[in-house]
Amino acid sequence: MKTSREHITSLLLAGSRGMRMGDVDKGLQTLHGEPLAAHVLKRLAPQTGALLISANWHPDVYAQLGAPFGARVIAPIRCPTIPARWPASSPACRPRRALTC
Repeated sequence: MKTSREHITSLLLAGSRGMRMGDVDKGLQTLHGEPLAAHVLKRLAPQTGALLISANWHPDVYAQLGAPFGARVIAPIRCPTIPARWPASSPACRPRRALTC
């Protein structure tokens, strides 16, 4: 059975701290004159029904980038078992742990 794109929701995770890049918002870094997030949105939009963007930094900028594609910015979801003060490198912050909340 083939799934139609209207039944697919895509999520652009734009919420990392960018520590290895000097604490910059990686999704807003440019490639060929366009933010990386814009490149991703262009590729995802024709393949998906709903487009969501999870952005810790600059949600207003991500909302502008996503507007032409009907993307909606959502607030980052924090796992209640992971205190905000823990560094991202903590084993408790690995995706397999966060998804079990």
